[in-house]
Amino acid sequence: MRTLELALSLLAVLSAQDDGFGTVLGLTTHEFDPATGAQPALTPWVGKLNQQALSGACPRYGEVLAIVNDVTKSVRASGNYRDATDFGNRVHIGVARRVNSQEDPDFKAEILLDPMEGKANPYKPGNVRLDLLENVRATQTVCVYDHKTGIAEISMARAMQLAANATRNYPYLKRIIIIQVKPQT
Repeated sequence: MRTLELALSLLAVLSAQDDGFGTVLGLTTHEFDPATGAQPALTPWVGKLNQQALSGACPRYGEVLAIVNDVTKSVRASGNYRDATDFGNRVHIGVARRVNSQEDPDFKAEILLDPMEGKANPYKPGNVRLDLLENVRATQTVCVYDHKTGIAEISMARAMQLAANATRNYPYLKRIIIIQVKPQT
């Protein structure tokens, strides 16, 4: 657990650097061994991936970035928002509409997850909302995109919450990649 906390601290520091490219938290789950009863262990890796490596692990990264950029540009151009919070909410809604209109069960936005593995209820406290999720079944990888439109950065607590919920809701995973996405417009 301490290793994961240190990895999340590093994620927070690297994410604060303004270089226009996302910082990634990758968690690789080792296979469960029923003979020994060993629990799966997460091996964290935090750092910057180049475009080729990130696109290889999360094939829809370019599409996600294009959608976030396009929606952000459109909302900004409309001027139809009250403040920074309203602007961010409108971008999230616009991104969700575009992604979810594709009706792809492995590419979903604004996903509500119950941390206790029950049925998610939007009125129940404690649910976790994932901005966007890409399920790469072929490699047993889930890419969790957390887009930020302002100066906010992904926090250690938020990254841990996203990773924990992805693990609980996708138990077959071998790898979780958490990507903070900032619009480039």
